[in-house]
Amino acid sequence: MIKPCSVPQCHQQTAGYSTLCERHKRAQRRHGHPEQVGVTVNELAPYRRRVVSRMKKNSGSDAWNILRQRWDKVMESARQTETVYRGGTAYVTYDRQALLELFKIGNNVEVNALIETTLAIYLMQLEQPHRFKTDTAFDMQLARRVRGLTDTNAGTYWDNKTKKTKRVYKDIPPRTLMALAEHIKASFGVAGVYVAKLEQQEADQYNNERAALAAALEGLK
Repeated sequence: MIKPCSVPQCHQQTAGYSTLCERHKRAQRRHGHPEQVGVTVNELAPYRRRVVSRMKKNSGSDAWNILRQRWDKVMESARQTETVYRGGTAYVTYDRQALLELFKIGNNVEVNALIETTLAIYLMQLEQPHRFKTDTAFDMQLARRVRGLTDTNAGTYWDNKTKKTKRVYKDIPPRTLMALAEHIKASFGVAGVYVAKLEQQEADQYNNERAALAAALEGLK
């Protein structure tokens, strides 16, 4: 018996024993939810620019150095864990894979870029909460965007339609992405939540001031 995909408005046939069609099954694996759409670099760019602006405005703050130190501690812990692993201790496969991804990022990406990207996606989550279907979907988008900062995770292929070489990032297992997200949040998660709320407070204050001005102008004679 043919069964339709369990995602509303999708009438495609389910794939194998899954309740999802092949397309939504793939989205579930890549993004953490069958209806989650990946966050693109261009989509995140305006949020990242706002984070950069705030960092410049507060360039003398100790907060950024503390975040860099937190990242250093995460990387040092990862190196120690890797040493233990190489000594013969058994580890869960996806934890081991997450460490290798972490080393790629740490060795190839400037820490400021990591801070900017992480804080930007937290800001995006606050202002567009419906953009992320679940917490798991958010974590996987966070890990994917940070992972996308290094070319070591990218491959290329020739697109006959556009006659151009296109870049595609190699997928890793969902559990590996989730483990990587935990490392990233351990470094920058607290700051991401705080800066996002700060941006929202300033936006609310600006809107209130505009509303007050508009009301005052209407009362002019």
